[in-house]
Amino acid sequence: MKIMNIFFIEQDTESRINIPENFNIKKILLYNPNIFNRGWAYNVIVKQFIKTDVAIFCDSDIIL
Repeated sequence: MKIMNIFFIEQDTESRINIPENFNIKKILLYNPNIFNRGWAYNVIVKQFIKTDVAIFCDSDIIL
């Protein structure tokens, strides 16, 4: 039973990250030629990809 979905979001003009397929992570490129906008990315993700009542976000600077 799958208890969560993990999305890896890139915000850029092209994908620059390679994630092995066996990691079970859905990679999404949000095309944005402008400066990074975390709030915009979160809103797009929730509206377009999240189908549950709860969403948890973590930024890469928190992980590192």
